[in-house]
Amino acid sequence: MGEGVTAFAEGDHVVTSFISMCGKCRYCSRGRPVLCDNANKAFYQLPDGSVRTHDAADNPLNVFMACGVMAEYATLHVDNVVKIDKDVPLDKAALVSCGVMTGVGAVFNTAEVEPGSTAAVFGVGGVGLNTVQGCAIAGAEKSSRST
Repeated sequence: MGEGVTAFAEGDHVVTSFISMCGKCRYCSRGRPVLCDNANKAFYQLPDGSVRTHDAADNPLNVFMACGVMAEYATLHVDNVVKIDKDVPLDKAALVSCGVMTGVGAVFNTAEVEPGSTAAVFGVGGVGLNTVQGCAIAGAEKSSRST
């Protein structure tokens, strides 16, 4: 744990979030963290503007959404970590922190699909399948037209 981190303890089960949110801006306070005023500041850097990764010559390396974690261990800002129940299998939780957040999040936060809407999803990999799932949860209907 980094200095000053009190929300987590060693051994906690967590998932990562590529959406950095401050929890305080107008969007976060309205329950729309996907639109956080400060999220774009963390696109390639940590929310404080620093960079946590460097190459062999100590040049900064930008990590997408400050959350590049394709490794056994990672250094993350506290804003990019969400504690989960220890009963949740980590292999399942990993799917939620990527495919579900992206696919279902696109349905509710970007497209704002409403009951009765018709949506098209191109590609049904991990994100696409969760987009379809999000459309079903949002109440989108099947098209009666066939091609």
